[in-house]
Amino acid sequence: MARNPSTSVANLLRLVKDADRWVRWAVAGNPACDESIRRVMAEAPDKELRGLLAERRELEPELAARLVDDVSPEVRERLATHTHDPDVITALMADRTARVRKGLARNPRTTTTQRPVVVRH
Repeated sequence: MARNPSTSVANLLRLVKDADRWVRWAVAGNPACDESIRRVMAEAPDKELRGLLAERRELEPELAARLVDDVSPEVRERLATHTHDPDVITALMADRTARVRKGLARNPRTTTTQRPVVVRH
């Protein structure tokens, strides 16, 4: 049900809070996962769920900005690796965590002028 693209938003909202992490993670990959569900994911205590959110291409700028300051370096690294948003890349360049900087270095959208700054810090 959590992976079924025909599952209603109401049911996905219930499933994204399920006690079983595999169910929550399946919701994250569901194409019917809309902004309301992504907002719940951004607030979730489950760092893997937030990390899956960070990897989504259609992530709203507001949610990406929230994940820039996520407590988990893993979530920030995944955002750094996958974001298409130049403002998010710029914001993450201030992050001193090595794994976040590594994510920025792997992101093909990090510009050639940004790369030396990423490597230096």
